[in-house]
Amino acid sequence: MVQFEAFVQKRFGAEAWRALCLEAQLSDRIYLPISVYPDAEIFALVDAAVETTRKPAAELLGQFGEFLIPPLMDIYGNARMKSWQALDLLENTETTIHRVVRAREPDATPPPLDCERVSETEVAITYRSSRGLCALAQGLVRGVATFYGERIEVGESSCMHEGADSCRIWARKRD
Repeated sequence: MVQFEAFVQKRFGAEAWRALCLEAQLSDRIYLPISVYPDAEIFALVDAAVETTRKPAAELLGQFGEFLIPPLMDIYGNARMKSWQALDLLENTETTIHRVVRAREPDATPPPLDCERVSETEVAITYRSSRGLCALAQGLVRGVATFYGERIEVGESSCMHEGADSCRIWARKRD
């Protein structure tokens, strides 16, 4: 929540956060970085952002995912190997970063990811979560590419929002 507040303020201005909280009927809440908050609150804030900015939720969530990578790498970056590149981090997210998240913050619930290295230049990620935040996941992948200074194309071959049982996200390194 603290990172979503920072994202909103950076993208839309300092007063935008208060406006979204009012729109989402959460104006009396103060969010702290050491707490876990109900999903309903973040969804209410995203809905308020969609209503206020007239941008699609997928676009906002994708941008938020990209925004999240630098602070996440500050916190959890020591879980990765220094020799890794973007696809290596993606391939190992579940066994490294998500494991550390769950150990440090038992109430946190990052979605379980099945990541498979398809080739030297491609990783396939299977995302399953009742939250349905595949657009956020794609934004995180783009943010990882930016963090490593690599050109990576991101797409989906299946999506829960279109009736699939999971989202299948692919990331391909481009020269």
